[in-house]
Amino acid sequence: MKLIKLLRLQDLNIIWFAHIQFGHSPGIFPVHHLFFQKGFFKKLRLLFIMGFLASVSKAFSPPPPKICGSPDGPPITSPRIKLHDGRHLSYTEHGVSKDSAKYKIIFIHGYNSCKEYNPLAITTSLDLIESLRVYIVSFDRPGYGESDPNPNRTLKSFASDVEELADQLELGSKFYLVGFSMGGQLVWSCLKYIPQRVQIPRKFS
Repeated sequence: MKLIKLLRLQDLNIIWFAHIQFGHSPGIFPVHHLFFQKGFFKKLRLLFIMGFLASVSKAFSPPPPKICGSPDGPPITSPRIKLHDGRHLSYTEHGVSKDSAKYKIIFIHGYNSCKEYNPLAITTSLDLIESLRVYIVSFDRPGYGESDPNPNRTLKSFASDVEELADQLELGSKFYLVGFSMGGQLVWSCLKYIPQRVQIPRKFS
């Protein structure tokens, strides 16, 4: 058993170590200018504060996310498609059936949102949607809601995800895109990487 006591003598930059080992007498020896150099206590205090903040941050950090559908993760409550790389995209449909639809729209939600928040569907009357024969599908972007994360995601990979979604849902060769908030950036990625699939409106009313 060892006990180390640090004693600082007033006005002296000397540390005295009292080394006590079980069964032996303590030996006391001075160490000059080893630690108490100029600014040492300031650095030590800063180190202590950093360690304290790291401990607090760790204590209050949220638990790691759990993937929906995994053994210890949340259950799947919405339909999903399986992409070519094994990931899943969760989606929900609104409006008329895609087989009878005149307008097929893929809605892309913004940051800190999900497929359920679709202003296009929830703020438009059902009568208008049905009279215009509009079909709307919104999906959880990778890593949101019930869609699997994609650690290697890029704007190009997102456009590929949208194209696979359209193909697996059989939306046809062209479809409309609507992006809300940050979803507009992802609409741009589709215009850049899969322009042949995006239907451009001829007029607005």
